[in-house]
Amino acid sequence: MDDKDIIKLYFDRDEAAIKETDLKYRPYCFKISNNILADFQSAEECVNDTYLTTWRTIPPQNPNVFKLFLAKITRNLSLDSYRKNHAEKRGGGQMPLILDELDEAIPSAYDLEEELIYRDLLRFLNNFVNNLSDEDKTIFLQRYFYAMPIKEIASNSNYKYNNLVTKLHRLRKNLKDSLESEELL
Repeated sequence: MDDKDIIKLYFDRDEAAIKETDLKYRPYCFKISNNILADFQSAEECVNDTYLTTWRTIPPQNPNVFKLFLAKITRNLSLDSYRKNHAEKRGGGQMPLILDELDEAIPSAYDLEEELIYRDLLRFLNNFVNNLSDEDKTIFLQRYFYAMPIKEIASNSNYKYNNLVTKLHRLRKNLKDSLESEELL
């Protein structure tokens, strides 16, 4: 079923909207959530919560890109679950690694999770990502938005694992330098 048809079901308050969303996007949403949480059951719960949140949000919202709308909801719910379950950095999953990696670009004087809330930094990060080459943008988003493991990104790209680690390091350094030049650090 086409995304516009699924959204129309939400606007019509037809419960088939959830079924169609699940049929089309469960693997996609689950992958995002599981990359963050590294826990099958918690990821499943977040995916189900994604459907509930979507039901409550549409209407009034009418997303332009339904897949990204679901990704954002899933990611936010998963991050909330991660924070709740990991008050301290412990356990598996990609989030401790990702937060450590980004800590190189944004010093520990900043709490990344809180600072990302501020609009200036969000606007800056959006501009930073949008100005990357398509390949760099894809790599950056796969790692830091979708929380994909580096090995998985390497297997889906033209990079060997070690080269990708170096590439991500350079992107973070570029981010840090850009933040410093804009005096956001």
